[in-house]
Amino acid sequence: MIATGSLRRKAQVLAARPDATIVDLRGNVNTRLRKYEESDWDGMLMALAGVRRMEWEDKIAGVLSLEEMLPAPAQGALAIEARVDDEETHELVESIIDPVTAQTVLAERAFLTRLEGGCQVPMAAYAVMEDDSIILQGLIASLDGTRLIRQTVQGAVHDPVELGIQLAKLVLDNGGSDIISELTTS
Repeated sequence: MIATGSLRRKAQVLAARPDATIVDLRGNVNTRLRKYEESDWDGMLMALAGVRRMEWEDKIAGVLSLEEMLPAPAQGALAIEARVDDEETHELVESIIDPVTAQTVLAERAFLTRLEGGCQVPMAAYAVMEDDSIILQGLIASLDGTRLIRQTVQGAVHDPVELGIQLAKLVLDNGGSDIISELTTS
């Protein structure tokens, strides 16, 4: 038995291991760890950042690769909002923007937006910048993991939104639209 609170993680685990039993897990990092320690589960999947933030690296049995588990779009990226007319805050924020993160998050979120994804549809996206291009991976899966559509595109750094839209179209055209239709009408 593997515990997770994420439909995205559940679907990817079941796609790789259809014999796995998934246990739904909710709560903050402390609560999840306590529930795990009190259980007979074989494992638990959580975001690495949360475990590291609690300085519990010694509790980590392994870290899944991107080939094994794609994260949620913009996972780990921080966003700062400011009033439109607050020029002083805009100047402060501009000084801490990481351009690589900004471009890759734009691509990942464009993928999610084009798919019109919500919390009930297992979707994932991950972008990296290499030289003058962005490599964007994305997927959509059925809840039981029996169907998982995963695609990758590469494109210009200057147009991350178009790249996200391109990837979404590729996923939709290869079976993703059927999965979304089934999940949003049931």
